[in-house]
Amino acid sequence: MADDPEETLHALTKGYEAKTWFQKYMHSWQYHKAQTGWNLPQGIAIGKQSFFGKVLPVPGLIITTILSAAILRGIDQPPFIDNDFYDFVSTHRSSVQAILSLLTSVFSFAHLYVLTSVINFSTRILLTQWAPTLDRLKLWRALSNRSIDLALPFTFLAPLTVVWALTLGVGSLWTGALTPNLVSRNITANIPVPFYAPDPDGQAWNQTWTPIASHNVVRSPLGTFSYTPAYDRGTSMINTAAGIIYDKDAPDGKRPRSDKTGYAYRTRSYGVGSSLGLAQSFSEGYRHPMMYQYQEIGYNASVVCSFNASSQWGITPPTDVIKDEPSYIPNIYWAKGATPDGALFWQLQYSAIDDSNVVSMNAHPDLNSTRKGTVMIATGNTQGGPYLTLNQTQCSVAFIPTLFDISVNLSSSVITVDRADSAPDMDPTAQPNATFTAWRCHTLPDTLASLGNSTTGCGNYTAQGQFGLGNIATRALRQLNDLSVLDTSLHTSSLGEMFLSLIQNEIVYYANTTKYQDWNITDFSSDVSSPDTTTNASITEYSIEQGLKSLIDDSLLAFASAQLVLHYENSSRVTTGSLTVGAVLVGTRGYVYSLFVFNLLLILILIEEMFRTRCWANLPLFDYNDLKGVIVASSMGGKELANKVVAAHEKSESAWVADPHDKTASGIRVQLKCRDHGSVELVSVQDHEYELVEVNSDMKHG
Repeated sequence: MADDPEETLHALTKGYEAKTWFQKYMHSWQYHKAQTGWNLPQGIAIGKQSFFGKVLPVPGLIITTILSAAILRGIDQPPFIDNDFYDFVSTHRSSVQAILSLLTSVFSFAHLYVLTSVINFSTRILLTQWAPTLDRLKLWRALSNRSIDLALPFTFLAPLTVVWALTLGVGSLWTGALTPNLVSRNITANIPVPFYAPDPDGQAWNQTWTPIASHNVVRSPLGTFSYTPAYDRGTSMINTAAGIIYDKDAPDGKRPRSDKTGYAYRTRSYGVGSSLGLAQSFSEGYRHPMMYQYQEIGYNASVVCSFNASSQWGITPPTDVIKDEPSYIPNIYWAKGATPDGALFWQLQYSAIDDSNVVSMNAHPDLNSTRKGTVMIATGNTQGGPYLTLNQTQCSVAFIPTLFDISVNLSSSVITVDRADSAPDMDPTAQPNATFTAWRCHTLPDTLASLGNSTTGCGNYTAQGQFGLGNIATRALRQLNDLSVLDTSLHTSSLGEMFLSLIQNEIVYYANTTKYQDWNITDFSSDVSSPDTTTNASITEYSIEQGLKSLIDDSLLAFASAQLVLHYENSSRVTTGSLTVGAVLVGTRGYVYSLFVFNLLLILILIEEMFRTRCWANLPLFDYNDLKGVIVASSMGGKELANKVVAAHEKSESAWVADPHDKTASGIRVQLKCRDHGSVELVSVQDHEYELVEVNSDMKHG
């Protein structure tokens, strides 16, 4: 490169218009390096922009950088929990939107001010070094003001459109990055669940209740709680079971709990989830709890039923001997017979008219070897009657210790229970080396006077525990016996009506579906059967299975609830679960990332232009956006520019009328020059002069 500054400038600027924009940009680095500014006689002040004016966009960019970095860091942090702020955002949406709009406008202005200032500063310097056309000067002004000037040539609209889109887009980025979103956050919660501590003396859950013994019961606004649910909440249990088959096909079907807590189950309860509504609140002060998730061990009661034509369990009228007893009560019927394991059982049933209204269930544990229980159903009047289809049904019941996943939607008060895995038995008496005291009626008595005789009638006996079949499971089976004894009304059997309702519901369901839903059976919980034919027998058996599951689940749930309500020593323990609470997350991930990238891009552009232009060392005070400055600078330049415009119009036989769309004067070139006395003027330049900025006595370059 030549040593003479004039030759250097000539070499750098020659053919500038003919080069590509990238070549122009690369040459501009050398151009600013060669230029040292206007050299005026010593003592003459030149109109250069002050340092403060140059760095004015920087403070705003610093603020936006700090804020965008803070939002970026926060987007990967857990949403913050603040009850008051959550309440404000959720209940004052209009105020939140107004505040957000104000902040968006402020921060968008800070960003766009940086962009437009860089454009303005760089083009103002260029106006002292190069002679743009009047249309290009209008383009610079439109870019600096983020406006659309439709009077410009079509080729100039592309950069204007980009800047205008940025004007809208930056606001959208800030809106998306600052909007507080109401989300949820999972935190650890300590949830009390029922616990069956060893109770060898039978003072708590291991009590043995008999029909002639009192029992502890608590009645409160939340419901009735005891270890004898058949006596204390049997009607609710039967009503819940009556709709079970219909609920399985309803997307929003709910099975209400047989208490007054207001909670319901999505499907089966499996006897777990009693803590909700009964245990002391474990939301830990959070005003917006949404969901609980925890695990609890319970029993997956598997029930499989079939018709047994050889069943010996039946209903017979009382014998003449009993009728002659002074304590005889009319319309007492015997349900009696041998069970499949050879034991003899009996119980009294009642009917106001005849035995056709009697439905008797006998449920007992098979404690010898099967580790299961058996339920037998018999109806009166085996030649007819409304409940004849239930007669001689025999069901096998297995209590499978299972770990359950429990999730609770607190907004709808719906509990969902899913089987998770096999688990150790929760019942201390359900071990091969454990014993417990149970009650049953065995060895058919000769008269009612033998009631209470442990040898020939009903009484306590010592049972040997088995895996899945301890006192809890035995008592759950016992509730079926008690329900069948207690439920008969004057003319109907509540149990019989429940089973008939289930059968009818299943027939309707089967008729309206092409196949049964997938039950997703696993190895440890293969407890579900479904009818594979349309025969009445298979539908009846399946319906009875579902009804018994519901009754057993409700019995187990009643035991668990009693553990929490009766407050025996060591009747509950704390398990670790997850509490989902309302939280606030500022910004959306995509908007936050885009905003940070845009802010970083602005920083790079600002730094690059500051280096390229030597921190805008020769930035003049003249600003083409200042109407006053443009008018005065044009006047200082004399009439040359006006004469050139007039001459152009005369040539085209027209006149200049200040039309923004005037194309005649669009190509006239102008340049900012500085006189020896320091004043600046906007003058016209001949077409050949823009290729090399003229060096004369009026403007000197170093």
